[in-house]
Amino acid sequence: MYLKDKIIKLIESHQEADYYDFKEAWHDNKAEFLHDILSLANNRTVEDGLLIFGVRDKTFEIIGVENDPNRKTQQNIIDFLNTKAFFGGIRPSVELKTINYLKHELDILIVKNTNDTPYYLADKYSDGKYTIRPNYIYTRIKDTNTPIDKSADINQVEYLWKKRFLLTESPIKRIFNELKYPQNWERKNSIKDNIPFYYNIYHPEFTVEILDDDYSDSNNTEFYSYKQINHSTSFGIIAVKYFNTEVYTTQYVCLDGGRYMTITPQWAFPEIEKYKNVDYSYKYFLLIRFHDLRHSCASLLLVKDIKIKAIQEWLGHSCFSTTANLYAHLDSKSKQESAEALVNALKFTDTKKENEESTSSSSQK
Repeated sequence: MYLKDKIIKLIESHQEADYYDFKEAWHDNKAEFLHDILSLANNRTVEDGLLIFGVRDKTFEIIGVENDPNRKTQQNIIDFLNTKAFFGGIRPSVELKTINYLKHELDILIVKNTNDTPYYLADKYSDGKYTIRPNYIYTRIKDTNTPIDKSADINQVEYLWKKRFLLTESPIKRIFNELKYPQNWERKNSIKDNIPFYYNIYHPEFTVEILDDDYSDSNNTEFYSYKQINHSTSFGIIAVKYFNTEVYTTQYVCLDGGRYMTITPQWAFPEIEKYKNVDYSYKYFLLIRFHDLRHSCASLLLVKDIKIKAIQEWLGHSCFSTTANLYAHLDSKSKQESAEALVNALKFTDTKKENEESTSSSSQK
């Protein structure tokens, strides 16, 4: 729905721009088609490139592609790109979507925006009167592609190379990209106060400091602490710096007696209109799947004695049994109560056995 709304807004704008281009029909010339893909793959915005088929580019009239003899599938396009000699073997990533609008089908070729720019061919490719020359770099400025017989201006080419090396990104994005390669970081202790920190060996202006959290209660044990063998919990701060300027901070937690360290889960508050007088909260990791949050949400509501029927409505399940069978997981309190019941049962059995043995012994006497 988001893509369709976006495309409709672009059509209604009655103009083309750096990252999208309207086509009345699919290309019948493969070199011209490849030229358009390269121009959008090298666009200088932060948006994915969009080739929108089925819209007349002058009047923006909706034509549709349902009867287009040159219509292609996503696999057709991927196979076509795989047969071309791209420099370094790096090819644009594409995705084909179809939407229905005003009783017509529109095909949208999404050319992914990446940092692998510039994309260009290592060998010449021709189809009819159109030829893409090796080492020619194409881009798109406003509503115009670089001409197929020319290479982009030097300032545009420089920008695309800077993009590849993340020189157009903010310092925080560059630091997080460098954190993907832990082998490029070394640990040191500061001379002044002996605080441990890490620095990037290729970009020493990037540093990460591990600090104590003076505002956290060291005796505070979170609910997830009880998942560990050792329940002791402590907190600290990770400070990411660029030229000694703090650009990002987050809290970390040490679990299992210091054996495991991770980022502290963030807080979230689900809104339940039917229960405005009751506050619920849960903590989650950013990398957790959204579907896992549904499990957690249902389980937490169950702990608070919310009826299964209400949880079903909250999760949007059409069938009551789906909620009861899949999402109403046993919480730790229920498990503890079950365990206590078993212990009590065992104690009763032992006591009963002792009484029987005592009675038997008395009778023998």
